[in-house]
Amino acid sequence: MEHFQKIDLRKTRDFGEKFNATFEFIRQNYKGFMPAVLFISVPLIVVGMVIANYYSNFVLYENVNTYGTENFFGNILGNLFGYVLIAYVLL
Repeated sequence: MEHFQKIDLRKTRDFGEKFNATFEFIRQNYKGFMPAVLFISVPLIVVGMVIANYYSNFVLYENVNTYGTENFFGNILGNLFGYVLIAYVLL
């Protein structure tokens, strides 16, 4: 097991040192970080992508074909807060 030098999180750094410290911190703590990303973030991103895809394919194209262009914007704005808001929150 490697012995890592502790990172002082309150140290004042310039722009380049912040990137180096960030990647060093991730390298030291990836065993706890990666499962959290895989099991928490990835499912939410996938669900958000599915909702955004459903919105773009079904709502946008079906409203044009069904209602024409006269009522298009009313239907889009009505569905906007339902699907897109949920997708953006999840993403």
